[in-house]
Amino acid sequence: MKRIFIGLTVVLMFGIFLSSEASAHTPLLFIEDNENGTICLEGEFSDGSSAAGVKILIVEDKPYEGSKKVELYKGKRILKKTKLDKNGEITIEKSEGSYLIIFDAGPGHIVEKKGPLLKAGEGSASEFKLSPIVITDKGRRIEISTEDIKRNRNSSLCLCVLAAFRAAKLGINKVWEGKIPEREDIKIVSRFPTPCSIHCFQYITGTDGKEPDVKSKGEFLIILPDGTEIKDLSAESIAEFSQDIGIDNWNFIITRKSTNDVCEVQVKKDVFPEGFFQLRKKIKEKGMLTRKEISEFKSMLKKAREKFLTMKDSELFNYN
Repeated sequence: MKRIFIGLTVVLMFGIFLSSEASAHTPLLFIEDNENGTICLEGEFSDGSSAAGVKILIVEDKPYEGSKKVELYKGKRILKKTKLDKNGEITIEKSEGSYLIIFDAGPGHIVEKKGPLLKAGEGSASEFKLSPIVITDKGRRIEISTEDIKRNRNSSLCLCVLAAFRAAKLGINKVWEGKIPEREDIKIVSRFPTPCSIHCFQYITGTDGKEPDVKSKGEFLIILPDGTEIKDLSAESIAEFSQDIGIDNWNFIITRKSTNDVCEVQVKKDVFPEGFFQLRKKIKEKGMLTRKEISEFKSMLKKAREKFLTMKDSELFNYN
């Protein structure tokens, strides 16, 4: 009788252990309505592990009754497939009508949520498209848009990309006085060690090896405000330097190599809401944030991002 009791106890304890292990890796999906025709999706797991690369499905919220052969999810038409970026985030356009957002990390790790509806009069992402940066590469004209940079890295059009793009575009226009520069004549020095801004500058200068048909290369450097040059631009290396970023890091120097003409572009402090940098540091250092703090920081990011989408250069930057 004692053996049976012990055996049952072991089975029950093992079952409780498995249950607690499963619940410790619960998938979480957060949806933020940007109220401009786009939504920001952020995924993670309850144990703190990354949701980078997790599949996202956008699904029509009604049974599919058509005759064409289409991909289905539980009998409903899949409108779009994408993945979360390396930060576990992505910004996408809202779908028309009622739709579902599916976070699919595999069996037992699926989250389904209703997507925010597209409201009347709400701007679409296309209304916020910035004019491209125009350069030449060995005489061949190239127009570089924010969408090009976004597609190249399969990432969202985040605050860092927008700031880098706007600063580079402004600096190039000032230094070349509206003329079109040759790519190999462009040098960009950034004080801003974040993966997304680095990818943006590398795409413009042709220095990351991933943009198509590059014939020549400019120059791109990361030099921190204290003079430290970061030569290892891997994600792991940059993560170490990107934790404690202040307003001095939002500084970019664009140089015309053939003439040494320079434009220094500095983001204005009042572009960012009060407390932005303190909360960002707390998040990057994996501090214990309350749900209120997380929501507050997301709101700050949204406000700053919208400024880089809509405000004039003179409102965003100090520059010479």
